[in-house]
Amino acid sequence: MDSEIIRCGSRSSKNCITPTSTLLAMFLLTLQCLRRVYETHFVSVFGINSRMNLAHYCIGYIHYTGCILCILSSAPKFGQHAYRYPLIQLTDLSFFDIIATLLFFWAWFHQYKTTVILGNLRKNERGEVITQKHRLPEGDWFNYVASPHLLAEILMYISLTMILWQNTSWLFISAWVLVNQIQTALLSFWWYKSTFPSFPENRKAIIPFIL
Repeated sequence: MDSEIIRCGSRSSKNCITPTSTLLAMFLLTLQCLRRVYETHFVSVFGINSRMNLAHYCIGYIHYTGCILCILSSAPKFGQHAYRYPLIQLTDLSFFDIIATLLFFWAWFHQYKTTVILGNLRKNERGEVITQKHRLPEGDWFNYVASPHLLAEILMYISLTMILWQNTSWLFISAWVLVNQIQTALLSFWWYKSTFPSFPENRKAIIPFIL
């Protein structure tokens, strides 16, 4: 089966998703990017000697650029039946679109909460950075998994997959995110266990009560 990013972008292709679903997916992804920018500048506390791998940095840009192109490639204007969906209408939203949106915002909110918890580990009550040391986080989803922010990321991509389920290329992006986040969570989990002797035995890596 040809990839949607090619098939949906050709003149002979059929429309994959409605304009409303396209706009919804783009809105949710944009909202996530904006929140991450805010967290980077105003919430997270990075170590003085912390450095990001250049390849990892570049992959991040490639990933989000690919996500945007993938979503837009399935928009009706790229297909031969664009006239079928002339307007953006709320009535085009399906039950799964609504459930997916609720799931997205639930995960989106908890990812923000976990970022705040991590940032506060290095701050005092007045919000001043007082240490560069790593501490064991507690509260919210940290009570169940070591990397709740990665779990939230997976849930958000699952919700986008529910909206873009007809876009084959998006399935590959979701699979990439799933594998990447689980691998990162396991590495963090093993680090936590080796660094903190008091690490709770019932706290899993990324999937509560399972993994």
